Amino acid sequence: QYKKRMILWPRGLFKTSSIIVDIISLILNYPNVRICFLTGGDQLAKRQLARVKRFFEKPTPRFKILFPEFCTKSGRIKKNQKDTDPQEWVDELCRMGNAHEFTVPARTNDTFAEPTFSISTAKSVKAGSHYDVIFIDDLVNETNYRSVKLLEKIYQDYIDICPLLEPTGF
Repeated sequence: QYKKRMILWPRGLFKTSSIIVDIISLILNYPNVRICFLTGGDQLAKRQLARVKRFFEKPTPRFKILFPEFCTKSGRIKKNQKDTDPQEWVDELCRMGNAHEFTVPARTNDTFAEPTFSISTAKSVKAGSHYDVIFIDDLVNETNYRSVKLLEKIYQDYIDICPLLEPTGF
């Protein structure tokens, strides 16, 4: 049986923002986590992925100090004629993924096919994927809330995403 949590706050109480905080917390506490973010439209999903990815690709100075393994990779400085110490290392900020998914550099399990965080819409649910956590946000929106047929389709989309969740997932 799946573990489910539903937040039914009214508009304007920052539901999606609190979900973003939860996602970032999950990634920091479990770097091998596989998260799917399902929403009603591709543009909205891309904006939410960008919000999460920004914490890791453009970290604040404090975040970089506290969680360097999530936003930087270490490498040797390339030796040139002026360089006398070939052992000098530098930490560089990482570019992670694309507009649909990303994986943090702190991940230690390379056997997972799924990224740390990926977006999906009802039209692009990926069979064969396995996620530890699935967030579903704003499936009902201004283009579909008045149609019984579309609301039934939304419910079916919700049912269709459930098999992608690992049995131990949320």
